[in-house]
Amino acid sequence: MKITHYIKEYGGLLNKGELRENITVSLDGQILNKMSSSDSKRFFYDLLGGSSKVQIVADPSCR
Repeated sequence: MKITHYIKEYGGLLNKGELRENITVSLDGQILNKMSSSDSKRFFYDLLGGSSKVQIVADPSCR
């Protein structure tokens, strides 16, 4: 899925910090940055697709 389509589809769906486990998407883009949290348990990725960007959180405790 293109990032612009993802933002239109899901942009207002989640509040800050909210998690939805029943939604799975694959995004088309390039990873710009990878950052780890202070506790090193979560990773944050900035994903760029065209002129749009999203931040992805990878948390190993979520399955």
